[in-house]
Formats: sequence, C-alpha cells, structure tokens
Amino acid sequence: MPIKANESTNAAFNSPNTFPVFGDKTARDLSLAANISSSNLGITYQLPSDFTTESFEAQTLLAGSRSFIPDEIEVFYNQGRNTFKLYSYIYFILFH
Repeated sequence: MPIKANESTNAAFNSPNTFPVFGDKTARDLSLAANISSSNLGITYQLPSDFTTESFEAQTLLAGSRSFIPDEIEVFYNQGRNTFKLYSYIYFILFH
C-alpha cells in the first residue's frame, strides 16, 4: 500500500514498549499488539480510490474488522536493494 505524499516520516515506528505501529503516532493506520491489534487505513497510507478515510471499509480492509488478533506476525527488514532478512521495520501479518 503506497504512502501518501509528505507522509514518509510517519510510515512506521516502534518503541521498546510496543509492537510496530504504521502511520502517524496519534492517528495510526495499523497498530499491532499480542492481545489486540487495530487498523484504520487512510491516514498515512493511500487507500484504494473507492475507499474514504475512517470509513467502515477502510477500517476493515485488512482483517474484516477494525480490531483483530493476528494469528502470526512475521518481521522483516530491508538490508539493501532487494535483500530481505528476518528482523524489524517491514512487517507482514498472516490471518487465517
């Protein structure tokens, strides 16, 4: 999902006390946690053209519900051009 113009500094952040968060620190597009995660796409990340920010469709696009519990979280980071290794920064969530 592309990042909106002028939002690249809000693409993702992490702190020692939280799982990764995608989007602005206060208006999060995707927030991951072990017990419950949530999505509200369209703040930092560009939605498909037929979606509107903070709509039901935008909130349920990833998991079918705004709040969800991921079955598994795989963590990757980009070490260079086209090279991915297990670690942090780009996160993929697997649902079942």
